[in-house]
Amino acid sequence: EGLKSELQSLPSITDEEIERGKNILLGALRRSLQTNSDWAYEISASEFFGLGFNFYKKFQDEVKSISPDQVRNTLMKYTKDKPVITIVVGPYNEKR
Repeated sequence: EGLKSELQSLPSITDEEIERGKNILLGALRRSLQTNSDWAYEISASEFFGLGFNFYKKFQDEVKSISPDQVRNTLMKYTKDKPVITIVVGPYNEKR
């Protein structure tokens, strides 16, 4: 039930929440590239997958450029009027 209520409240996500999410994502990316070997792996993997050696910078710019309206429109596209499916792993209590 908690997840269902969260999904229903997504369209009312605030601009501040969106900015905080973007900052968390970018901060995690920066923290993942703290050593020379981290950078070497990132650059080589980006080149291997055809993304270019500067994918890190392009990714940051793309995330920063996302508008709150783009986030809300995407949320509505993938959540509005879509059925919610519950998957239970383990014993299921139907009385809940």
